[in-house]
Amino acid sequence: MSPSEIALVDPSLESAETPVTTMDEANNALQMLGYVQRRRQAIIDDAQQRIDAIKAQAQKDIEPYETAERVFAKNLKSFIKKARRQIEVDGRRTVVLNFGTIGFRLPPPSLVLEKGFTEEDVIHWIRQKLPEEAELYIQTRHTLRRDELKKMLDAESLARIGCRLEQKEQIVIEPAQDVVAGSKEVA
Repeated sequence: MSPSEIALVDPSLESAETPVTTMDEANNALQMLGYVQRRRQAIIDDAQQRIDAIKAQAQKDIEPYETAERVFAKNLKSFIKKARRQIEVDGRRTVVLNFGTIGFRLPPPSLVLEKGFTEEDVIHWIRQKLPEEAELYIQTRHTLRRDELKKMLDAESLARIGCRLEQKEQIVIEPAQDVVAGSKEVA
């Protein structure tokens, strides 16, 4: 967006293109930055309120359809259980009808721990009974404790193990919200 296009949106934004050369100009730029941030946030907040209202209305609109979907599914499940023999004719587990398929399907089995057993119990058993194959059945994830490494090792030691400390200076621009918010808006 060009400076002239920015000025059309809000005339006070035209000064955004002006270079800052003095402390007074920096102070004015911070004031304008605060104004711009508040206006931007106000637009976002307004949009979010409209989005929330649209979502709430959509939820009201779809509610009867969701209820009907649950009732149809419940009725079909009940029928499928009662009609199991009719469905499983010729060893098939499903029946294809004009508008879809009904029947039974077995998903892949999942491994479930019996009540009273923990994953640690199973890992312990595997390590005792299958020590040679334990790594096939036990997943181990290793990660660096970076904060501990930074505390323990100096830059030279870190370099020997292929690491380095990196710290980039950042420019700080923080409009004082309490001061800027209470000041007169720039038009």
